Amino acid sequence: MKARRLFTSLLALALALSGASVTSAQNPDQPVRDVKPTAQSHPNNPELWDVQAMMEDAVKQIARRYNLNDAQENYTRLLLVKNTTAFLEKYEKDIRELLKESIDLRLGIIKGNADIYKRWAERAAPIYEAAKVAILDGNMEWRNVLNDEQKKTHDLDLSLMKSQFEQVSRTLETWKGGGGPTGALAKVANDAARKELGQPQTAVHLNPEDQWLAYVNKFIATYQLDEKQSIAAREKIHREMRAEAEKYREKQKKEFDKINEVLKTDARKIKPRELMQRRQELEQPIRDLFVEMHKRLMQLANTNQIASADAQMKQQLEALYRTLAGPIQPNRDGKAEPDGKIGPVQKDGKSADSEKEDGKSDTLNKSGQPASKATPVGATDTPTPAQAESKPAPEPTSKPHD
Repeated sequence: MKARRLFTSLLALALALSGASVTSAQNPDQPVRDVKPTAQSHPNNPELWDVQAMMEDAVKQIARRYNLNDAQENYTRLLLVKNTTAFLEKYEKDIRELLKESIDLRLGIIKGNADIYKRWAERAAPIYEAAKVAILDGNMEWRNVLNDEQKKTHDLDLSLMKSQFEQVSRTLETWKGGGGPTGALAKVANDAARKELGQPQTAVHLNPEDQWLAYVNKFIATYQLDEKQSIAAREKIHREMRAEAEKYREKQKKEFDKINEVLKTDARKIKPRELMQRRQELEQPIRDLFVEMHKRLMQLANTNQIASADAQMKQQLEALYRTLAGPIQPNRDGKAEPDGKIGPVQKDGKSADSEKEDGKSDTLNKSGQPASKATPVGATDTPTPAQAESKPAPEPTSKPHD
């Protein structure tokens, strides 16, 4: 996320097109009355955002992250203003309109469907591509004033930025092809089901695998992985597991399409609980792949990194883990394991551990579905320092032993 602090105005008005957060998760240092509206103070009103205020916020955040001296900070401010102004002279009107529409879709003010997302992506994609070029070119120019230590931080931020660009571009291409977000098609049914279950409504339900990169980035930040570990996490582990998930979703495309077709019908004819349950069953192998990805990520972190992880960040990571891993599955006998941990179950009632007894070690089983290799997950889904000490993690490499 921190990589997006550089040229925040460009990112707020371009990266946010993907629905991603427009700035870092930090709050303003000193909330003051009568401050000019920004993406932080008025997140749902892009037409009010004051670009000058956002640029100054960006400069201050960059200066703190990179420990810039006065000369570097002044150069950053001048470069940011020059590049942002040039970009917005050409695209500002379209960007603000697209941002407003994307926020309205996310909040459910506008009812989304595949055609709406297709038209939105067709309009947004060329602007987003132009923003990518402007951001990366600006970074290369700005890099010239950094010292060697600052460049190490910048290398990590650039790697993260490029990964985010890749994910957003892939999403836009999917939408342009008519494959809008599952949640855009399922909103009516999802909201009805949540109301029936007494759960709060949300505007968009993303495919689980669409959120994996965010989890990987959060994992990297939580355990302070170094550059080699970070590259292994994003470029090897995430890519491989994402590819497996996409392969599975493609094999089950007809089943997912059937659900989407039903969701397009009259809401009164929909049985939302059954549809959500069916979708959940279809996506369980993908969630199992996520658990496998998490296990591989844990092999990258060494004992010191695990022991020194910030407690609050770890709690946030665990909360995201529980969301992406999906509902806890009962054991074969339906009883919880010690410490409240509950193990995943295969469709035939076998536990995940019985997989080894059957000699199934491949990621995909004979049916073409990912085989669950998940270890039971309870209140804490990452090893404690004590656990890590009893079984030292291997030294990280660019090709981790999985």
